[in-house]
Amino acid sequence: MAVAALTMTPVGTARAQVVTPSGQVQVAPIPGSVAEGAHESDELIRLFDEGETTLTADVAADAVSPGSWSSTMPAPPAGLVPEGTPVHVYLLHFDNVGTEAAATASGSVEFAEEVLGLLFVCNEVDNLCPTLDATDGTLGASAIYPTGDPLRGIELFQSDVVTLSGDRRSVDVALTSRNRTDQVRILVAVPPEEDAGVAPPDAAPPADSGSPPPDSGVPDTGATADTGASTTPPPDPFTFSGSGGCSCRVETRKEGRPTLLALLLLGAVLCARRSGS
Repeated sequence: MAVAALTMTPVGTARAQVVTPSGQVQVAPIPGSVAEGAHESDELIRLFDEGETTLTADVAADAVSPGSWSSTMPAPPAGLVPEGTPVHVYLLHFDNVGTEAAATASGSVEFAEEVLGLLFVCNEVDNLCPTLDATDGTLGASAIYPTGDPLRGIELFQSDVVTLSGDRRSVDVALTSRNRTDQVRILVAVPPEEDAGVAPPDAAPPADSGSPPPDSGVPDTGATADTGASTTPPPDPFTFSGSGGCSCRVETRKEGRPTLLALLLLGAVLCARRSGS
């Protein structure tokens, strides 16, 4: 399958991926070389983190949907991981010690996000692994790869088995290595920024309970809201004493206090009425 050339566009902030290995799979930092003979073990399948990027072209993958593939099972459903997709890239690597005896190992790795594509198939005709070879320089890390080496991937026509779970979050392998590496490149979806604890650029800041209320445009006069209670000041009494022992108490309001003359006249009228009665 032809693979479009592409370059890596690093994602601004790499987001942590949750990876859970089991069986004989071990997570390890990628070494300076993953070529044949450079990182050998008869007991461990290494999972190397090759980094995070956004695809600048479509990437051909050997499997893009769930299934299990081996010499006795149908070929995987090949497809494309489209341009513009953010991906986190991993490499499963198994290389037995020496060149005499074969070694077998199995295990699985579970991811928090969906697996978008697997790159691993080697052709039975020429033994080349085109999807792996085509992406060493574009999706790989700064390491030496066995690009162009025959049978560097998975030989489904022999005894290797690769399985992508139904929820597309787990990759299981059962591998046999003799004189060759067994490698699977895994493209995993990158979680959205908000899911990874990174606030999106246009997110509103949290409300500050101690901040003043927004300006309504109405000047602050210092007046309080009208609650229905009277704000009239209490009465200011005024006492008038007339002839004949007449005394009259007149209550007024401070904000509308009459003049002294008006009070005198009012007091005189009231006293005259009392005297007449």
